[in-house]
This record gives sequence, structure tokens and C-alpha cells, in this order.
Amino acid sequence: MHIGVNAYGLRGPFYRDRDAALERLKACGVSSLEVCVVFPSEDRPRKRTAPRDENFDYVEARAAIWGHEDAPGKIEEIRSCGLEVFSAHAMFEADTPEEMLTQLPRLRAFSKATGIRRIVYSPSKWPDTLVTLIPAFDAVSTALAKEDILFLIHNHEQECRLMDGKTGLELVLAQCPALGLELDVGWAQFAGRDSLELMEKLKEHLTMLHLKDIRSDASLETRNSCFTAIGEGSIPLVQIMDKAQQLGLGDRRIVIDQDNSSTDILSDIERGMQNIQRLVD
Repeated sequence: MHIGVNAYGLRGPFYRDRDAALERLKACGVSSLEVCVVFPSEDRPRKRTAPRDENFDYVEARAAIWGHEDAPGKIEEIRSCGLEVFSAHAMFEADTPEEMLTQLPRLRAFSKATGIRRIVYSPSKWPDTLVTLIPAFDAVSTALAKEDILFLIHNHEQECRLMDGKTGLELVLAQCPALGLELDVGWAQFAGRDSLELMEKLKEHLTMLHLKDIRSDASLETRNSCFTAIGEGSIPLVQIMDKAQQLGLGDRRIVIDQDNSSTDILSDIERGMQNIQRLVD
């Protein structure tokens, strides 16, 4: 099974020695990198990169979170090192409908320059404000689908909260037929949702899966430090992997999203890969 890793958590290792980090990832069985790309408004520097994380290092971040103009060259470097790149997280300066629509031409150009056909966006909105993005999500996903580019929504805990008995993800996806879903099971767990239930409910849109694991005592106070290696926290990993394979997500559609680590993040990824491989080999 081909398993990827999201670049967000690799800021420190890439800053210190990117090539050595890539070799460690390949050695433990990682086959692809999901890149993070900044699309600033009107060519202004991005103002918001990591909300609510006071320990975020913006100098380190530039090693793993790239501007849209530099990203194609960086992606080719990653591919030349032996890792595939199938998907990208698009990071906008503002979470507004206007911003999403404004970025549409850049998203098209980025896909054409890199060959990446899965572009993911994380709005980080609570359900009552998330619904204001529905028309833009529908318009952008429909426009990109005509060019064989899949636009996906990725959740944090906010999009898994309930409004009128439904999660924010359900409210959005019900009105956006062309929109894909990259479900982050760790943030779903953090929000108190059953990730297996969400996988089943949203299976028509579920295209990619983010594996994140969190401690059982995770809380708002420990939000930025509650992460564990995959398989060592509170998510039902065995059942999630079984469900993923039932839904056809087994190959090149599962990505480890190790946001942070209390020790060494590469060691956490290595142990997570071992725990995953024990279930699929």
C-alpha cells in the first residue's frame, strides 16, 4: 500500500536537512508527499499561516510551505528524490468566498504546471460560518472538475461540529456535488465525532484520508500538542483501515498528517508507518 505524508509537520526536519528527512521517510515506507502551497491575495505576503499555534516557527515553515510561484520547482525536486506528489493543500490569505473565487485561475495554472489533480482546501470554519462558503465551494469545484481537477475540503474539528443535527462537512457536501473530501480522522475524533460513521455517510465524496492520532485526554488547552504516532492514540485505527479499504481508499489516497510531536516527528512518522503496515501487509 502506498502511504503519503503531509508536508505541514515536516517544517523542522526540512529546515534542518530536507534531503536527510526525505531519505528517512522513504526508508520507512512513505511513498509520496502531500505538499502545502500558499496562494497570497493580490501578490501580497501571506498574513496567516498557522492560527492559534504560538509555537509555530515561520522561518522553519518556509522550508515546507511554499509560495505558488516557487512550488512547481520544489515539487520537481521532491519527485527527483524518489517521492511522488499527487495532492496539494492550497493555503489562502483569507477564508472568504471572494478569495476562493479569486484564486481559481491560479489553482488552474498550478495544476497545469505540476500535474497535480487533487487540490485540497482547509477553511477552518464553524458550521454557521462554513455555510457561507458553500456557493464558492460549488463554483470552484465544478469549474475545476471540467478540467479533470478535483477540489477537496479538508476538516479540522470545526467542520465536524454539529448544526441542526448535521456536521459542517455534511452541510457543505450535500450542496456541492463536484467537491471531494479529504477526511481528517484525528480532528473528527477531537470534535467527538465517529470517524467511521462519517466515512460511511460521506463516502460519495470521500476521496482521500488523513491519518492523525491524538491522545485520549486531548482538549482545547492541549490542541497544538495532543498528537501521537499513528496507532498510539485514541483513533480506532484497525477499523479505519478496514473501512478505507472497503471504500477503495487503499492505494495512494491515505496520507499521514502528523502536525507536531512531543519528541521527534520523524520517529513518530516511522512508528506510525510500522503500525499501519502491520494492518495491511
